[in-house]
Amino acid sequence: TGVQTCALPISEAAEDWQQRLKPATDMFAAHGIPGLKHAMDLMGYFGGPPRLPLVPVSPAAQMEIAKAYEGLKG
Repeated sequence: TGVQTCALPISEAAEDWQQRLKPATDMFAAHGIPGLKHAMDLMGYFGGPPRLPLVPVSPAAQMEIAKAYEGLKG
């Protein structure tokens, strides 16, 4: 039916986005709010520094986050 033929491409697109977002969501789980703020800065938004008692992510974590988000820039 028409619904089945339309559902497959949408499902494939959803799976594609899920795979693209997985590394980014893993980074958020690993680095929390400081990591999210750094990712926002990378994507052109204002993340800014985290408020105390949180601290900015390390340079190694910054590189890890940049790699996870590089395929998501528009």
